[in-house]
Formats: sequence, C-alpha cells, structure tokens
Amino acid sequence: MPAPAQEREPENFPDFRFPWRGFWIVAVTALVTVSMILVSARTGHHMTAKYAPLVDAAMEMRLEATLAHLWLEEILGGDESETYDKVTEHIDNAFWYANAMLHGGHNSEGDFQPLTEAGMRDGINAAVAKLEKFREISQKRYESRYEAGSGTPIDVQFDEVFRDFSEAADAVETRLQYLIEQKLHSFDDLQVLLVSGCLLLSMIVFSVYYQAEKRRAQTLGQLKAANQMLDRLSVTDGLTGVPNRRFLDEQLESEWKRAARGKSPLSVAMVDIDCFKAYNDCLGHLEGDRCLKQIANCLRRHCRRPGDTVARFGGEEFALILPDTSAPKDFLESLRRAVEELQIPHPCSEVSANVTVSIGLSTRIPEPGAHPMALLKAADDALYKAKQGGRNRVEDGATGSGGS
Repeated sequence: MPAPAQEREPENFPDFRFPWRGFWIVAVTALVTVSMILVSARTGHHMTAKYAPLVDAAMEMRLEATLAHLWLEEILGGDESETYDKVTEHIDNAFWYANAMLHGGHNSEGDFQPLTEAGMRDGINAAVAKLEKFREISQKRYESRYEAGSGTPIDVQFDEVFRDFSEAADAVETRLQYLIEQKLHSFDDLQVLLVSGCLLLSMIVFSVYYQAEKRRAQTLGQLKAANQMLDRLSVTDGLTGVPNRRFLDEQLESEWKRAARGKSPLSVAMVDIDCFKAYNDCLGHLEGDRCLKQIANCLRRHCRRPGDTVARFGGEEFALILPDTSAPKDFLESLRRAVEELQIPHPCSEVSANVTVSIGLSTRIPEPGAHPMALLKAADDALYKAKQGGRNRVEDGATGSGGS
C-alpha cells in the first residue's frame, strides 16, 4: 500500500525553487504585450472618436445643403405647402456641421473634435464660403420666384452656386477619407509590431480592424446609395414624378445626336393643359396639383416605348421626345383623346366641361450644325398656334430637316 501523500511530499520536493527567470520573462512579455495592446486600443479609440463623427459631419453638411436645394425647388415648383423657413433650417444645419469640423461641437449624434490639419481646415473654410454664397442666392431666388422662372439667369446662377458648393463639399469628404487612410496606415504599422510580438494578439487586432473596415465600407456604401438617390431626385419633378427640365435638355441632346447618326426623324411635342390657371383659380392649387399628376400619368402610360421621354417642362406644360416615330400626329391625337377620356371636370374651362390639352408638334431630321433647341422652339411655336386655333387640338409645325 502506498504511503500517504503527506508523508512523501517532503521527500518528493526537497529542492523546489520558484522559476523566477521564467516568471520575469513571462511578466515582462505580458507587460510589453499589455502595454502594446493599451497603446493600440488608445490609438484606435482616438481615431474612432475623432474621425468617425467628422466623416458623418462632412456627409451631413452636404446632405443638409442638398435638402435645402431640393426644398427650394419644391417651393419654386409651386408647392405652397412648403415654407422657406425649412430651407433656412437645412442651410443652418449645414453651417453647424461645418463649424463642428473646424471648432468642435456636440449634438445627439456625438462629440465632434476640431480638425487641426491645415489642408483640411482650408478646404472646409472654402466650402463654408461657398455655402454662404448658396445661402445668399437661395434668398434671392426665393424672393424672385414669381418674376423669374426656370432657365432665367438667377435660376441658372442658383444651380451653379449649389454645384460649386457640392464640389467643395466633395473635396472635403475626399481629403478627409485620404487623411483617415493615412491614419489607418499608421495604425497598420502598429499592428505589425503586435504581430511580431504575439500571434494571438495579431489575430485579435485583425478582427477589430476588419470590423472597423466593414463599418467603414458600410458607411461608404450608404453614402453612395444616398448620392445615387440624390442624383435621381435632381432629374425628377418632385410633384409629378416624371423627369424634369434638366433631364429633358440632356435627353434631347442625346436623342438629337442619335437621330443625326442614323439620319432618322426626331419628333418633339409640347403639351399644355388648357385653361389651367382658371382651373387653379376655380378649384384651388391642391386640385391643380392632382390634375398635373393625372395628366403626367396619362402621358407616361401612352408613351410606352423605351426611347420615348415624358418630362415636365414647367408649370402646366409637358414635353415629349418621340424618336423615329411614324405618324406622330396620329399618335398625339390619340394622346389628346386619352386625356379627354380621363374626364377630369373643369367647370371654368372655355373649351370643354372636362380638362383638355393643346399639343404642338415638330419633326425634323438633324443636319450638321443644327441645334436641338430649334426643334423644341418649333414645337413650342406649334403649341402657340394650337392654343390660338381654339385649344384642345394638335398643331403640326414644320416638318423636314433640322435648321439652326
């Protein structure tokens, strides 16, 4: 039978010594590793605390200014339910985010530490200066909303000033992303030291870094999606949902070039709702908005070919681009009848008991040196003749080769 453990213990471990050398090696290694972890954690926290809110601030600055631009476009488009105070609020918000990047700040989204890099501050100050110009031109554009319509000099200047600010805001975002990438490279160098000292630590750091990159990629993806949505909104009429004048001009230029290459006819039609001012005066602007939407939907349903374009030209006028269309006048006659068949009551019309439209048509084969705006003007002249000829009719303007 073996002896009891308590009797053998003094014999088995008579020369036991604590492994101090191994202890100190482990302790120093652990201390260095923990110190490196603390340095790494502090660095990562500082980057996240400083730069993540600044990325949000740069995005919000541009987004708020864009919302102000779109809101004012809604007001200029005739939406009387909106007020200019909302435009001012969005511009003020854009200024707040710009100042937060320059001087720091705090809101419900977090703390914003001021940027100290001279290049970044110069870029933000440039964006602030252009934002101030945008505030001034927005006020002037609003005050002249009844006298100056779409395409007037102040309207063009309004869009140009906003475009200048957008470019400056894009430059701030790009430079900020570059700065963050530089900081990330420095952070990577620290990770190399950790990897050389401890494989397990390198795996942990990689996991943290991967998650940070994933969040960054998600943020950039959301920004890209938001920019794409803003791009769509910039070429869409906010009331009717059809393309706006900006899209019409671009599409007309494109179709004109395509027709010139193929030597095929290109038709443009101007559609005007008859006695629409009287409709608004009689039934109110809300009913007028509803009427515009119904007409826009009818035009969109009727122009079903992939190349056909329906756009709101302004007010109660719509424009159609009909590439390579045989018998375009017959097509537009059927469109005119389709509007009549909607049977939208118009008690104040001088033409009919229901809403009707007058249509001006022009068809040309583009020639070298010709300009597409000549086709648009010819359609507008034909529309004038249709209205002068009693309304609720299609007037076919000159047909032939494109002039200047």
